[in-house]
Amino acid sequence: MSGFNAAVQPGTFDDTILDDCRTQGLAPDKTHWARRIEESAVLLPIRCGPGITFTYLATRVNKEARMLMKDGKPSANMSRPAR
Repeated sequence: MSGFNAAVQPGTFDDTILDDCRTQGLAPDKTHWARRIEESAVLLPIRCGPGITFTYLATRVNKEARMLMKDGKPSANMSRPAR
């Protein structure tokens, strides 16, 4: 995480356009939407079902670790991780 944070260059973040927030010195460099990581992400296993290839600014989950859709309701086809 510290290596990525050190590579983030100053810019103006705008998730609606290809902005100027980038990294320098990584292989490959991130060209847009690069922001410092201030806290570690929580990783949750996802069992059988659709794969998530690219979430674009992350997914939102509830206290039961169920993925929330745009309307705030849990996804019908993404179940909570097995315990």
